[in-house]
Amino acid sequence: VKVYMTQGTRGVLEFIGQTDVVNEECNPSFKKTFLIDFIFERRQSIKFEVVEVLGSNSSEVIGVATTTLGELVTTIDGFSKLEIHGEDDTVVGFLLVTLMKRAANRDMFRFKWRGQDLLDVGKMFAKSSPFFRVQRASASDGWLLAYESEVITETLNPNWRGFEVRSARLCKADENYPLRIEVLSYSTGGLHQLIGTLNFTMHDILRGGKRSFQLSHPTRRNAGSLLLQEFVCHQRLQFLDFIRQGMQINLSIAIDFTASNGDFNNPNSLHAFYSNGFRNDYQRAIEEVGEILLNYDSDKQVPLFGFGARVCFPGFRSEGTSHCFPLTGDEDNVEVNGLEGIKKTYASARKYIEQDGPTYFAPIFRRFSKIAAANKSQNAYNVLLILTDGELHDIDDCKTLIVDSAELPI
Repeated sequence: VKVYMTQGTRGVLEFIGQTDVVNEECNPSFKKTFLIDFIFERRQSIKFEVVEVLGSNSSEVIGVATTTLGELVTTIDGFSKLEIHGEDDTVVGFLLVTLMKRAANRDMFRFKWRGQDLLDVGKMFAKSSPFFRVQRASASDGWLLAYESEVITETLNPNWRGFEVRSARLCKADENYPLRIEVLSYSTGGLHQLIGTLNFTMHDILRGGKRSFQLSHPTRRNAGSLLLQEFVCHQRLQFLDFIRQGMQINLSIAIDFTASNGDFNNPNSLHAFYSNGFRNDYQRAIEEVGEILLNYDSDKQVPLFGFGARVCFPGFRSEGTSHCFPLTGDEDNVEVNGLEGIKKTYASARKYIEQDGPTYFAPIFRRFSKIAAANKSQNAYNVLLILTDGELHDIDDCKTLIVDSAELPI
């Protein structure tokens, strides 16, 4: 199913995504969900285009269902049954849509399940190839897919991979919400054979401590059991959670002074300064990004570097082109104070700089990584802001340095 919705104020339908493909099934249950913003004062039209995939590059439209987000919001329990209309406007089926407000609960559940002595519904010379589906109850007395495991071939004692799922997605953050696990034996034709089902709630696991579950089958007495080998409940922390726990952001800035920016005295230069108060692109970027990040930096001390130029400061000069130099002109004191310090140092350093090239980032990365490594014991996250106009000439070195720095808080 391809989903289109009007975005902005133009009222034009735009593609926002599509579901997963379910093979050979007239009553498919799609795993893909969509997160969209509801704007009360705006009409937000939605079109669902139901498509049959014929091959890797071909498909055929089965029909279209249309509605508005406002209509979906006002339905009981967020459940809507939409008519799918074909080419001649005849109803060719129905699309069941469930709309949920995103829950504020950020609990994450991690499960790892194992099957034990499962019912063998395989063919004559092959055992069952089990997989399972975790489902939650829907408003229409049906079940909605929340997770589907991998298939483990020809075994009655499968040990599936662990997986994580948000509490809001699994059970609407309600530990008493009805859940079901359906264990099936995989068939390439899509007609999977039922091994067994179990009904439970997260209360059984969280409060009751239950870890062993007997499967039931409509016609067979013993369908085996599922064992919950691992279960962890934790919260997915967000940016503000870290900030509230005292994490700092340490900002470093590197500015491109290669000749491709244009001569300082040329009014078309990206480094041009104007008497009428107009800011060049570098000044705007420094202010607009720096102002936000410095809110979370307690000491407001910012290492400030330049690259791609020859420099001749009173106390520091380079032999040839430097691809990492302190804009303070002092190797022992590379930091400036706050946003005003950044802007003043950037402006005053230009008279000591002769633009050159080419554009290399690796020396800046190495210097920044040393700063981050020195601060590793602090409760801090390090952000490097690189302001540049040009084409990078050492991309492979940069990739290697980024990989090598993966353990650093940068």
